[in-house]
Amino acid sequence: MEPQFIATIKNQLESIQEIVRFYNKHFPESQHSESYKLSNYINNSIKPIIITIRVETKIIGLFESWLKDDNSGTRKLVTLLVDPKFRGHKFGDRLFFNANEIAHKEQSGSYWILHFRDSNRAFLEPYYSRFGFKEICLSGNYTNGEQKWEMRRRVG
Repeated sequence: MEPQFIATIKNQLESIQEIVRFYNKHFPESQHSESYKLSNYINNSIKPIIITIRVETKIIGLFESWLKDDNSGTRKLVTLLVDPKFRGHKFGDRLFFNANEIAHKEQSGSYWILHFRDSNRAFLEPYYSRFGFKEICLSGNYTNGEQKWEMRRRVG
């Protein structure tokens, strides 16, 4: 069956529990609650873009993004996740480029920004460079002391 991309907030709100379970399964050290997700999904001032990929009814991919609340016009890529069983089929690419198209059409942000841990740098820096992310720099530390790296690219 061909995967189905769903990119509307209304549809995502109906499956918030499933999204939280999917996220928490793949990020056990960074658990999110339903209330955390819901507060970001319905906050129109940060213009969330939430996209899931489903095979039949099961979520196999998730993209989450919203504007930073500092009026900088920067769109934060919060989550780009594909179930390991479905990697290697360019689903991550499709998630990002669909979101980029939505942000561009809605004139929702001028730059994408993303953060990742130093322990993930060897994998994530080349991965996101494929999408045009550049300007890598240190931007602080996570609560466990690990260095936080930042990359950016223009929306569109």
